[in-house]
Amino acid sequence: MPTADIISAQKLSGEAFGKLRDAIGQAFGMPHDLEMHVKIAMGIKLYKEVTNDREKLDYQIYQLLEFVESRGLTTKLLRSILEKRSGAPVCDTIRKYWPQALEETPSSADDVRVVAASIEKTAARPDPAARSVVIASREKLDKLKSDIDDLFNYKVLHDCLHKIQLRHYPIIAEKVKQFRSDPLAAAELAGEIILEVTDVCSDARKAAESLPEMAALQAQETRWVARLESATTELEKAANDLDKYHAVHAVRLFERVIRDEPARINGYLTDIANKLPLKELKKVITSDALNSLQAIGPRLKGRVAEHKEWQEIEPDFWAAKDCLERKSPESIEEFTGLWWPNIKSRVLSLARVDPNAKWVKATEVQAALIERALAGRLDSPMAESQNVEDVGQYFEAFRETALYHFFQVNRDLKNLFQQILKLRDPLGALLKGVPYAD
Repeated sequence: MPTADIISAQKLSGEAFGKLRDAIGQAFGMPHDLEMHVKIAMGIKLYKEVTNDREKLDYQIYQLLEFVESRGLTTKLLRSILEKRSGAPVCDTIRKYWPQALEETPSSADDVRVVAASIEKTAARPDPAARSVVIASREKLDKLKSDIDDLFNYKVLHDCLHKIQLRHYPIIAEKVKQFRSDPLAAAELAGEIILEVTDVCSDARKAAESLPEMAALQAQETRWVARLESATTELEKAANDLDKYHAVHAVRLFERVIRDEPARINGYLTDIANKLPLKELKKVITSDALNSLQAIGPRLKGRVAEHKEWQEIEPDFWAAKDCLERKSPESIEEFTGLWWPNIKSRVLSLARVDPNAKWVKATEVQAALIERALAGRLDSPMAESQNVEDVGQYFEAFRETALYHFFQVNRDLKNLFQQILKLRDPLGALLKGVPYAD
């Protein structure tokens, strides 16, 4: 059984090393951009794993190239730069000095399939040597299997909240506002919308009840699911009775849950994913599957890191939205001086990871419109009311664009979790009948 940590280490020539270092420096320009890129593309924490230097970009790139080279990750790094900096001069340098980066990347599904098949192959081996390796790793492999289940269930819970936040809550809130002006609003709520939310609550309850009872994890998650179910029931009754006051109360219940719970659940997701002991599989797979296993871990860490960045921005969106809805001079000043600069900085920082993406172009335009409206508020006090309305409209468009990209990040992460979940059954077959080490 293989045990080496480094797989097929790749070496750059002296000339290639220097040319790539210079070209990567020109492509990123600022240390923070490089830091964010390797965090999201490769799951690497630049200042924790690679270098202590936070200022000298050339030196950071030098150390990064040495780091990935020693771990056989040069192709992965350069391929990620090709994907996110398409059209930039660095791409020509990569094509010239490291053409293997142009080769197609195996998908997550392909990598998991290779690893799963290798585990099954080991499970079918009758020889004592293979069995002794599994016995020695039994406890850690059990934990891996359990963690994979928890990871998936927490992701389902997070997705349920995200669906309600992005798909259902805006419609519900708008329909409730229309109760008295539009006779059909209540009927539309009582029909398809309530049915969809009920289905989401059902999925959330199933995931919550699949969590371990230990440490009160199951009870903690079923509590907020119960609050969602209660809000749904109250909203349905209010819609049938044309009771706007109870409908408004139900909306507030929804809002409390979708504001408070996603960040907490994301904390669990991040902890489980970062500690997932995938390396334990090295001991029980064949050598031809090592490259696939090596690809899964960084991909998972990168997806989780990107998800975490977006989740940390989301509460600021709520706070900014509140300020704009209050429309008082104090709340507008709070938006202008606190929430908007922070949101703009963090979103545009993430945007620089993939500067050619459509959502990036859209948020850049929307941010410029917000800045222009804020400047107009200061230049024309007489038109302040209109400028505040404009800021609100532009910010809602900016927020919607950013959050729908977050929804895509969510979906990509869930798809990866679903692939990793496919390792559970082969692991179960491998561990069946195998005793624990003494």
